[in-house]
Order: sequence, then C-alpha cells, then structure tokens
Amino acid sequence: MTLRPAGYRHYAADLAKHGYSAFLVHYFDRTSEEKLGESYGPKLELWLSTIHDAIGFVARDPKVDRKRIGAVGFSLSSGLALEEAAQDRRIKAISEYYGGLSDHFPKHVTRMPAVLILQGDADKGVPVSEAYKLQSFLQSVHAPCEMKIYPGVGHVFDGNGDTPEGTDAWQRTLAFFDHYLNKSPK
Repeated sequence: MTLRPAGYRHYAADLAKHGYSAFLVHYFDRTSEEKLGESYGPKLELWLSTIHDAIGFVARDPKVDRKRIGAVGFSLSSGLALEEAAQDRRIKAISEYYGGLSDHFPKHVTRMPAVLILQGDADKGVPVSEAYKLQSFLQSVHAPCEMKIYPGVGHVFDGNGDTPEGTDAWQRTLAFFDHYLNKSPK
C-alpha cells in the first residue's frame, strides 16, 4: 500500500468548509515511510507519540475548542486514534474507517469517546469481524457508538465522491461530528 498523505487534504478542506478547524497528521514522516510493509510493529510507538503530540498541538491552538476535539482515521490511523483516545480524554469523537483495535491496544481501558465505525464486509485487509469486535468493546465500556457496514465493499473507500459508499460514509462522519462535538449543522 503506497502512502499518499496529500490525498487526505480534501477531507480537511471539507471539514473546514463545515466550520471545523482541521489538521492533517503526517505520522509516517516520523519514520520516513513510503510504503506500509508487513513489519511495522516497532514503529507504532513513534507513530503513537506523533498522534499524541499532534493532539497537544491542536489543543493549544487558539482557534480550537479544546473540549471538542475529534479524529478521523483510515485503516492503521484508525487504530492509532483509538489507542490515543483510550489514554487522552481530550478526544471526544472518532470516525474510524476500516480500522479496529490493534494487538497493542492498552489493556484495562474503562472509557472511550464516541466512535463511528465504517467498514466494508468484503474487506480482506481488516475483516468485518474487527468492526464487530470494536463495537462490542465500545459497548462494554459504555461508549457511544454507531456502525455502518457496507455490503460488498473492500478495504478502501472514501468520501471524495468516487463511490456511493464513500459519499455516505463521509456524510455520516460529518453528522456524527455535528452531534458529538456539539456543533449545530448548517
């Protein structure tokens, strides 16, 4: 899988268009990744610390309401956002696309923010069972949770208008943030 951080700019632009301050976190830059290989376990701590540093940076920005910080993650970045949120109460909502809980997820977590789970049932990279596992975990810690499973959809779908599923998922993300970050929809 080739990494294209610039490809996510349209999400930040759309969030800004909807009244949110949006920041892109280039966590792969910390390890100079160009392709995501099979063996990335040792790099997880560096990537997690980058996410943690980014949340701190965002929380210090005067344009940001520190009580209304959300995160959007895709695949691996979903797992990183979930891990950070398990330890960082500043994150109030996460929209996670085809991710899930990693084997490194902290044990004994007792609280999580609101999470929107978006997953294709034909995903070969992250099986749909991971979405159900995440949903079950969130319910066990009484975290608000919504889930949408897209029939016949594989690992990568996004909201840039290329697919109906991607468009639907992005609309759900915006509505979810409007609800859980207490922003009135336009």
